Amino acid sequence: MGIDGCRAGWVVATAEGADVPFVLRIERALDLTFAEAERRGGFVAIDVPIGLADDAPRACDLAARAFLKSHRKSSVFPAPCRATLAATTYREACDLNRRASGKQITLELYNILPKIREIDRLMNPARQEQIRESHPEVIFATLAGDDAPPLPPKRDPAGQEARLAILGRFFAGIDLPRLRDERARLLGDYGLRSADLAIDDLIDALACLVTARRLGVGKARVFPETAPRLDARGLRMEIVA
Repeated sequence: MGIDGCRAGWVVATAEGADVPFVLRIERALDLTFAEAERRGGFVAIDVPIGLADDAPRACDLAARAFLKSHRKSSVFPAPCRATLAATTYREACDLNRRASGKQITLELYNILPKIREIDRLMNPARQEQIRESHPEVIFATLAGDDAPPLPPKRDPAGQEARLAILGRFFAGIDLPRLRDERARLLGDYGLRSADLAIDDLIDALACLVTARRLGVGKARVFPETAPRLDARGLRMEIVA
């Protein structure tokens, strides 16, 4: 499975095997999805922090930022410190994170704090053998290769086309019209508003699905390359691509 957050909840991309077309669905919460993954024994790559530091920045975030081309580095923003999960307002989140690490968090990060809490509640060291943190921009940079030019922004049509060209190596017949049709289907099937689901949410979930497949055959790249630190709950702080 490849999973990416969206305003409606989570986009889940699945495929039974390398030659089976992908299937996209929306989940409001991931309790049953993670249980399904455990039963079936497959790998999951999800675009959300797993493992939270108590104070200093996570080494995996720093390594991923260093890997990306200069204008894409900002897409990997530092995960919050664990104490920040207790915040109920943006100001409180900034205060808690600053107290722990000396830095406040961005509003963008605060907006996904509920998703980070959800995953932190569901995760444990045993589950992390199957369910791994990933990051779409790191995935695309990995798949494109070190000599590839930097990709345009993911919300621009040109950026979406460039990412779909990379995904086309793994999914036959994937293009922007097909994903627009998929988005329209999901909006209708789940009774969503247009703002609840974006094309780039689908693209990112599919990128995570590619990484889940790479995990299955032992080809995923891991950041940092050195042994990862464990957080206070025994979770590895690492990003796979």
